[in-house]
Amino acid sequence: MRNNFSSPLVDEIAITVRAAGREPVASTKIPGSANSYSFDDLDPALTYSVRVEAPGFRTWTRDGVTPGSRVGASLVGNGSIRLSVIDGAGAPVPSYRLSARIHGVSFTPNSSTLLEADQAPPPDGVFQGFVPGDYTLLLETRGRDPLEVAVSGLVPGETRDVVARLQDAGRARIEGVVRAGDGAPLADTAVILYRPALLDDSPESPFFKGWVWSDEDERRFRKEVGRTTTGPEGRFVLSDAATGHAIVRVLPGPGLEVVRELDLLPGDAPWLDVLCGPFSYVVGELLVPPGVSLEGLEVLVGVSEHTQHKSIELWEPDVEAAGSRVRPDGSFRVGPLAIGETCIALVYSATGVERDRGDGLILRDIDFSVDRPGDVGLDFDLRADFWGNLEVALQVDGAPADGYTITLANDVHWAQGTTSGGGASRLVAAGGDYRVRVQPRDRRFEVVLENAVTVPPGGVGRTRVDLALERHELRARCEEDDTAASNAKLLVMTTDRDGRVLQSRVTTDDAGGVQLAYPAGTVLWITPDAQERWPRFWTRELIDDLPAVEWTDVGPVPAVVELCPQGD
Repeated sequence: MRNNFSSPLVDEIAITVRAAGREPVASTKIPGSANSYSFDDLDPALTYSVRVEAPGFRTWTRDGVTPGSRVGASLVGNGSIRLSVIDGAGAPVPSYRLSARIHGVSFTPNSSTLLEADQAPPPDGVFQGFVPGDYTLLLETRGRDPLEVAVSGLVPGETRDVVARLQDAGRARIEGVVRAGDGAPLADTAVILYRPALLDDSPESPFFKGWVWSDEDERRFRKEVGRTTTGPEGRFVLSDAATGHAIVRVLPGPGLEVVRELDLLPGDAPWLDVLCGPFSYVVGELLVPPGVSLEGLEVLVGVSEHTQHKSIELWEPDVEAAGSRVRPDGSFRVGPLAIGETCIALVYSATGVERDRGDGLILRDIDFSVDRPGDVGLDFDLRADFWGNLEVALQVDGAPADGYTITLANDVHWAQGTTSGGGASRLVAAGGDYRVRVQPRDRRFEVVLENAVTVPPGGVGRTRVDLALERHELRARCEEDDTAASNAKLLVMTTDRDGRVLQSRVTTDDAGGVQLAYPAGTVLWITPDAQERWPRFWTRELIDDLPAVEWTDVGPVPAVVELCPQGD
């Protein structure tokens, strides 16, 4: 039995297993492992209880474990913090964001979020699961200054009472207008208010987007405290701004970020005139086959680092990206964009579009230079990307034939279907020219027709395949004694137009016969199906010396093939 667990703060640990009425068995550290232990010489007929004990952690147990099992244990600290959060007047603060950072450790991440602002705190205010050590609690709530509280020397099993007083920040109001480089107002533009980073705030401090890398300190990020969108005349109001240093970030489009910093006093109402630009719009059209619906198509435009997003709804609100849905006529207009290099990404997932990615969406992007203000044209030609339908009607010997596999193939794509309901099959494939393969389910033959068929992009094509078969009996005889090769397994091979060898396996009856059906003119190569004697893959050169039958020459008389015994 093995037990795996991990905690970077475990110094002493005791792991035992015990069966009813038996003495407990201690674990043995597995040589060369970091956190794996084993128990030897256990009775395979018994079940055991596993118990893990370590200072500063809750005791972990599991019952009903059988020898040979592998068990993983996640240890949880047994310390707690009972937190009371109050405002400047001593009244409880109903909602807040809480995170904790542990000190004196080398692992990352060494901080975690314990409560989000939209979550209710525990009714008794007790946050559990703390391991022994020193902590800093960070509390944040709208309209109040963020607060750090030190919790030092938390010992095993302790419940520490902590009071956090969040002071009300003075309030101010910020108004303004966002305009383009030519003075025209910019509507529907994001205006975001941030507070300074708690550590080393500067114009180079990054903006928090809801996550940080494991080795980064969240306190070094500027955090959003308010947001609005400009109206039709480019006007905006941030009515609940905290006093002190404030950062206003305006995001009209990719690469067009404008940041203003100011210091606010209680009751201030500064006016900001934010000028953005110069910038451009990308306008264009999607070129599609006639009659194809554009439902589900969309165009996204953004800087290269953001083009992994595959739907307008997936853009983060504060990411510098612009998007536009395609109009019914295939046109689009996306922007504003900064002058310079950008990346245009086209995403589409409509039925009938060629799907070459596992998620069912196609992302096509190109580097694009926006070299002047105003509208810049760009068209996407999708006509070769749309799939079409091919309706195949199969007749074998003049009658509709069900149960046949129809395969379309060219150098790039292939599609396959089965005829049913009167010899019909409907195949969906990328537009283009294909060869047709026809094959019954019993794999007795395969035909590649010389004439190509065309699948119209975005449309429906129709073709009829007429196949005439010669149905005869093949009889196999042993070459040594001229007796019937009864119940013999045979390998029957033909070649297609490209020289590829096609194989079918058949078994003769008591008289050495087997019924076969092949198109007239087919040459068959016959040999015993002795897999240990023959190569896995046959080539034309390998079959040239085998017995051959010209199927046209057989007629109604059985073809006779002399075969060597399979053991030779």
